[in-house]
Amino acid sequence: MKELFWTKRLVHNFSLKQETMKKIFCMLPVAALAVLTSCNRDELPLGSADPANVIAVTTEIIPIHSRAGYTTETLREFGLIIDSGKEDWTYNNRRMTGGALEGWTTDGQMYWSNRKEEHTVIAYAPYREGELTSASVIGVNVLPDQSDADGVLASDFLAMKKPSYVPENDMVDGKLLVAMNHMLSKVFVRISYPEAYAASDSNPVSNLSVDGMIVNAMFNLGEWDGTVPTTSLFLNPNGAEETILPNLLSHDPSAREVVYEFISVPQEQGKIRISFVAGGTSYTWSYDNLKLNSGESLTIRLSVDKEGVQLGDTTVGDWTTGTDINGGNPEENPEVYKVEEITSEKSGWSVLYGTPSMPFGVYGELFNNNPDNSEGGWFSHILDGYNGSRNIGNPFCVIDLGKSTWLAGLGIVTSFHDVMPNYVDFYITESTEIEDFLTAEEHGSINCTSGTTGDAYVNSEAFDGVMARIREVDNGVTWTKIGRIEVPALAQEYGRKEYRLDFDEEKLGSALKSRYLRIELTPFAKDSFDPQGDRTKISELLVKKVPLPLSAVHDC
Repeated sequence: MKELFWTKRLVHNFSLKQETMKKIFCMLPVAALAVLTSCNRDELPLGSADPANVIAVTTEIIPIHSRAGYTTETLREFGLIIDSGKEDWTYNNRRMTGGALEGWTTDGQMYWSNRKEEHTVIAYAPYREGELTSASVIGVNVLPDQSDADGVLASDFLAMKKPSYVPENDMVDGKLLVAMNHMLSKVFVRISYPEAYAASDSNPVSNLSVDGMIVNAMFNLGEWDGTVPTTSLFLNPNGAEETILPNLLSHDPSAREVVYEFISVPQEQGKIRISFVAGGTSYTWSYDNLKLNSGESLTIRLSVDKEGVQLGDTTVGDWTTGTDINGGNPEENPEVYKVEEITSEKSGWSVLYGTPSMPFGVYGELFNNNPDNSEGGWFSHILDGYNGSRNIGNPFCVIDLGKSTWLAGLGIVTSFHDVMPNYVDFYITESTEIEDFLTAEEHGSINCTSGTTGDAYVNSEAFDGVMARIREVDNGVTWTKIGRIEVPALAQEYGRKEYRLDFDEEKLGSALKSRYLRIELTPFAKDSFDPQGDRTKISELLVKKVPLPLSAVHDC
């Protein structure tokens, strides 16, 4: 699930010399409200409203130079805050919906309290639910996966602030001008390739990724003075480095040039790495202390030849113009992928939902990085067909890995011989966030850490309702199967054994990335072995990842 943020390309400053598009929306009252004749229109008593003080809004939009972005016609919502300092005349986080053609609406009417007094006006996109005032601090995130235009669009964030807005002086043709700035950074990667790679009109460049980017930031609306760039937008101190997959913006066979784009939160990183494959050969370009300012675009230009990747001049330009950073030639790499076992990162994993674990094998032991403990691990409910079973199907769980992870291999450690699964199936999803819909009490019961647990919970009235919700959510997620581990036969002796599923280079090249991993256990057929347990179990989940797109990284 991609969390789509509604965005719109707006500009803060405008020029009468520029040819722009102006769209006006006015929020008209349903009926004229009576006004006390003794009151001045600019000095209204609380609880009354003058149609002359209706807040009308106009937007000025300059078209962007990218396919992956909102236009006047595609914007469908944004948030608006108008703080007058008076409770009855302050409007917090009003959701503006509609469009340029059909007009804009919001719940309830809005009026200026006094057109001669200062107001704080804030507009932003995409709109977000919840309480939001002119003093709020909000989280701003970009998607690691921006491999299509929707991903770039969902990563954009726009804002405008007028901290001392006097309607009588500042309105344009009697209306509030909303002109939002890009608050994040836009990066273009231009790659030119040699004639030897131009055998046809097909694009010889693939698998481009940018490693080392932080994707989480915080934005302090209260401290922001409305200017761009700003230090009021800062990196989340708990944000982790991610690998960003940019969007292929264009390919020009005649010029032998490919252009990628992505949006980043403003940052100054210690090192980034751009990796890609061209003509079947992998390349890497690395750069120290890349600085990205809010509201600015930056273009990195790379030229592929047998000399490697050379760094040229760096320039920064306005987002809409996208001037160049001349990066030169990338360096060829003999190895394509680096793979490593996930160990310490498991401490941040959690079970989002699943069938209940048992007190003699709780979920937390499934990924405690202790594969030698045969008695630990995930122990399932009673399997279908056995005495005492509720017949709820195969055991399964969804693990939240905490962040998008490029999977390179999977594995399990089995436990006792009579509870070994026959098959372990693994699934991933493109969804970037699945709602945690379980209460703390329900989590405690499913993870077997608190409340009613084990068989007592499975047989309780509360369980049926929880399981129905789990099934509904799980069926609503698009899962893609990425592999299966088969245990060939039940071992009569102690059954602890490691089974691995390592991805080959072709599968690694598919970039199987997901924040969520779904695991389903299929038991051996009933009575296939004597004795055979009525449950199934795995002691430890083993996961390998690709930490960098390319293994051989060389500094330029």
